[in-house]
Amino acid sequence: MRKFNMLFLIRRWFKSKNNPVKIAGFTLLEIIISTAVFSIIIVSIFEILMSGSRIWLTSDAQLDIHSYARVIMQKITNELKQSAPEKVRIITVNENEDSLLLQTPAGFNNGQIQWSNQIQFSLGGEYKQQLVRTVINPDNGQVLEAVEYAEYITGMHFNQLTEDRIEVVLVLERNSIAGDAIQLQLVSQVAMRNQ
Repeated sequence: MRKFNMLFLIRRWFKSKNNPVKIAGFTLLEIIISTAVFSIIIVSIFEILMSGSRIWLTSDAQLDIHSYARVIMQKITNELKQSAPEKVRIITVNENEDSLLLQTPAGFNNGQIQWSNQIQFSLGGEYKQQLVRTVINPDNGQVLEAVEYAEYITGMHFNQLTEDRIEVVLVLERNSIAGDAIQLQLVSQVAMRNQ
């Protein structure tokens, strides 16, 4: 009995207002509210990091597709500039693709331009989304060389603007790792030098 009374007195003393030592603690409501606030902060930080990661992945894919577009356009326009209007032929393959057949100067003989083998720019490779530069012997049509240059090309068009000017239109499309579809259309006008 004495033990019980002693415990009772100790408890009473701790609960009294005169007790210099207060037992402090959190109520259940305080713990629930602080957990909810902490959870909201953590979820917000996670969302910010995820959106930053998505933006970075999309930007990386955009840089990649712009790089491919510049390489393709430069390759086509450099060879097209050297050609002559009568040595260029545009072949329509389908609504998304034209093919370009041309010849460039290979040298001079007795004041006359000697023309190279035919060069054809077309789409090919896996999924038909790569630029293929094919060198063809004009005498027998034999393919001498075929090189794939770039990827992600979904459309390639050539338009004859004037006798010596051709417009090149490239459409490239790629999905980023984050799943965003990135599309780029690049247009260039080329004037042929040799007439």
